[in-house]
Amino acid sequence: PEPEPEPQPEPEPEPQPEPEPEPQPEPEPEPEPEPEPEPQPEPRTYQLRHLLPGFPGTGADEPRLRLLGGSAFLPRSQPSIGGVPHAHGITVSASSTMIIDLNRPCSTLRARVGVDDTAPTDRGAAEFRVLVDGIPVWGSGTVTAGAAAVPVAVDLTGVDTVRLEARPRGPFGALTPVTWADSELDCG
Repeated sequence: PEPEPEPQPEPEPEPQPEPEPEPQPEPEPEPEPEPEPEPQPEPRTYQLRHLLPGFPGTGADEPRLRLLGGSAFLPRSQPSIGGVPHAHGITVSASSTMIIDLNRPCSTLRARVGVDDTAPTDRGAAEFRVLVDGIPVWGSGTVTAGAAAVPVAVDLTGVDTVRLEARPRGPFGALTPVTWADSELDCG
């Protein structure tokens, strides 16, 4: 008989090549940070009696009383209207105009108006008006000497210029002193 062939060991399988690693997707780029918002000015209340004089378009960043086109005024502490003292104010003649260039966003004008108690007679009378950017937005009607102060509150959102007017309505005309008491601007 024929000799049986000797069993041959099975050849070792060839090693499989290592699979190439799957390419990792590139990480998404970091989003750009949001730009810092423009810093907003701190909210501030300006008393009209402390406003500095100025000219429009000079780059001021605070409210200014316009030098040209406005009347003389007397800044006061403790002005009195109708026998009631107020913390502060501006006294003008009953024939006056004051123009305020806001120079920044403002929200409100507040005041109490009337014939000042320094009027030499109880026959003085005046009418007050507020105009914003040339548009009349508030009027007092006739206010007589000795009467209580009339409250003023005007929205100034989006406004550039405020005009405060007083007009005589009594027999003593422009000689009548009138006061914008507790007059303030709330601005951003």
